[in-house]
Amino acid sequence: MVWDSRRQKFSYKEKPAIEEAPSDEKVKISKPRTEFERLSQEQYESLKEAGEAVEDTLDLENLVREREKNKKYPLRDATKQASRMKAFNTLIMAYNRGVYWPTLDNYDKVMNQITGFKEFKTELRNRTEIADYYRSIRRKMPQVFYCLLGKPGVGKSEISKTLSKAYKRPFNVLGMAGQAHPKILKGMRPTLDGAKYGRIIESFVDSRANIFLTKTDHEKELVRLNAKAKRTRNQEQYVEWLKTEIKDIEKQEAKKATLQNELKAITGNDLEAEIKKDKLNDRIKNLSGKAYDLPSKAPIILLDESEKVKDETVLYIMGQITDRELNYWYEDEFLEYGINLGEAIIILTANYAEKVPDFVRSRCKFVNIQLLSFKERLNILQIRRDILIREYFPAKRYDWENPDALESEIDKYNQKYSKITPLTDVTDYNNSTILLTEDQEQIKKLIDDQFLKLCITETFGIREGIINLIATIDFLILVKTRKVIDKLPSLGSITSTNKNDDNYREEINNSDGSGLFNLYFDSIRDGNGDRQPLTINKKREVEFKKDKKEETGKAESVLNLVKDWPTYDINWKPKTTT
Repeated sequence: MVWDSRRQKFSYKEKPAIEEAPSDEKVKISKPRTEFERLSQEQYESLKEAGEAVEDTLDLENLVREREKNKKYPLRDATKQASRMKAFNTLIMAYNRGVYWPTLDNYDKVMNQITGFKEFKTELRNRTEIADYYRSIRRKMPQVFYCLLGKPGVGKSEISKTLSKAYKRPFNVLGMAGQAHPKILKGMRPTLDGAKYGRIIESFVDSRANIFLTKTDHEKELVRLNAKAKRTRNQEQYVEWLKTEIKDIEKQEAKKATLQNELKAITGNDLEAEIKKDKLNDRIKNLSGKAYDLPSKAPIILLDESEKVKDETVLYIMGQITDRELNYWYEDEFLEYGINLGEAIIILTANYAEKVPDFVRSRCKFVNIQLLSFKERLNILQIRRDILIREYFPAKRYDWENPDALESEIDKYNQKYSKITPLTDVTDYNNSTILLTEDQEQIKKLIDDQFLKLCITETFGIREGIINLIATIDFLILVKTRKVIDKLPSLGSITSTNKNDDNYREEINNSDGSGLFNLYFDSIRDGNGDRQPLTINKKREVEFKKDKKEETGKAESVLNLVKDWPTYDINWKPKTTT
């Protein structure tokens, strides 16, 4: 038995493989004696130089060897064995392909869909730009661990998810707050009941990304593999899969001539004709490839609220994950095997830098997630309002009997050409190209910008404002079903506090900064005949920071942190503190 320092356990070796060479002779790298033995980098390079059939990377070679060992020596529990084999098969699928990096244009197209986050967008854009250089010299890009700093609710998780869309990488969120057992990350030994792999391996196995691969992509892979003098069994299987996919795409392409003839047969220059042409052009373009849900060897893993971990064992594992010198062999207890985390994008989130453990803080690059300005918050609600109106107040179809009938011209046009994303210049919202039907425009007039400003709460994030907007949409749907929506005025125009008026506003303020607006309408009544209000919640988030030198503390809110807030006051203090 020989101690394996990487895996921290003993493993069996045959005697000839560990006999020492004579001191006066050069030590030779022994060839593995079994197809299951895990290779070192030196052994792998030695086999490549000798012209032996090996996988494209050492990580993939060792994964294939481990899978074969698990096939020959399976677990007794069939369910656990199936989970283990699923993991190895998916990992091999992930490591068979290179890492996808978007073009800068594609990166900008996705990341500009979300307002704010200037520092984060710039940092990752620079990283995307230099990725091309590392690929050109065939070197792996040095791993960077990011820690996103920002107050609760500012969108740290949301921007990470948006990054996964831009990068077309699998995304997995691991809530770290309150985690007191390492099994959440490391999995459980297969001898235990309910054993399964941990959440880190889950990011590689259960998380997928949708990627469109063309026939050309498959053909390039096929040419590369066919150029090998010897191929492994896994490579042979991969070749067969590629051939099958190419044949399927060629069958699709056989329809190209028919669709092109249909395209030529469309006459007229009206909007309906343009919609039909766009639809056929999209179908013709998609004939060249297929969309796949694929795993990746470089997923995006978000360790959320990382500063709230207290258990020392979990902290140690988190330290291993964020250490380039250790995470090349991250062993899962269930798989009894370690994978390389070196190409994964690992992001931590924290509310305060000083609360992140020292040994983790020294390894991360901090990125500040700034508070959104008032204009940015309004812009988000404007865009979200238009999207919700189009989704929940759809235009009527003009031919319900035909299941393939087009929706109204204006809705189809929107799906293809409208700007439904936040604009770079948030003051330029009115110049967007979002088109609405006449009915949808009437709904938009009810939820005017003055009302949206009421929906914005005095909180660090925009979450509560979106909740208020959704509550408004629900209220309008209720009014629409009662067929009295045409009797409503613009919601932002209701300023009267006189309960005798047809429409009035009731404002309730609490000493802690919470409260609500109730908007009452004479035409909207419940089953008892009482006016049924639309309720908009108010909230003021206050953070108290104790001064280290003095007993008194400092209260922070958006009122003294966001300068364009209508009631901005750098000297703001709460009326009551407890």
